[in-house]
Amino acid sequence: MKKTCPYITPLRPEYTQERLEHTRKRLDRIPDSYRSKKIVIFGDAQRIESKCLIERGFNDVISCEYEFPEEGQVWQNIEEHSNFKADIVWASHVLEHCYSLYWAAYYVHEMLTHGGEFFVHVPSEEWGWHEPYHLYSLTYKGWVELFKRARFRNVFSDKVQNKERIEYFYRLEKA
Repeated sequence: MKKTCPYITPLRPEYTQERLEHTRKRLDRIPDSYRSKKIVIFGDAQRIESKCLIERGFNDVISCEYEFPEEGQVWQNIEEHSNFKADIVWASHVLEHCYSLYWAAYYVHEMLTHGGEFFVHVPSEEWGWHEPYHLYSLTYKGWVELFKRARFRNVFSDKVQNKERIEYFYRLEKA
């Protein structure tokens, strides 16, 4: 796994100020008291998410880099890093791109230290199938059941209304 410096890696042009603020608001769900914890970020937006966390004073942020993946490549990326240990794993709009949801969640579980947390954003079933790269679109309760089977305890979950869609947020703890 490669530790990246998001200030060197150029951000994509579509990261407008509005998108930056939306990302910062999402990342506010990670408490400031976690600044000393090791955080691993998966996802296409990992550069901007890393940048925002470093701006907030988080020191140990690792991005699992890849460009927008082919279908299923995300799962391989998670599997490859499952022997790495982290206190927090952040995955925003990642799991719906995986060939196997259960195995992706399982590998994240294996990656986390005891008591580690998994912060997840996923699309709702209303808009999940509108993206050509989405392989899955589960209901709110469907995601809860998946995480339970992968041995996570739900600490907090919420339905979040963005301007054009609803997404689900889960804060899970390794059980």
